Amino acid sequence: MSFERSGIPTVTIVTHSFAKYGRLLTKMQKMEQLPMIVIQHPIAAQPEEAVRTDVASHYDEVVEALLGG
Repeated sequence: MSFERSGIPTVTIVTHSFAKYGRLLTKMQKMEQLPMIVIQHPIAAQPEEAVRTDVASHYDEVVEALLGG
């Protein structure tokens, strides 16, 4: 959130188990518009390739959010 306040675009990547908490934090900071990408939980129990595939499937969302779309 500090980067965003300084004008540096960010994207937060969280697992679905933490998405609700992440949204609560953005609301508390009055920054509800911050982009958040939600991936599958738990990542520690998944093979690396599954995590990479999940994250890669959100590539366009990340780029769009960083470019202000």
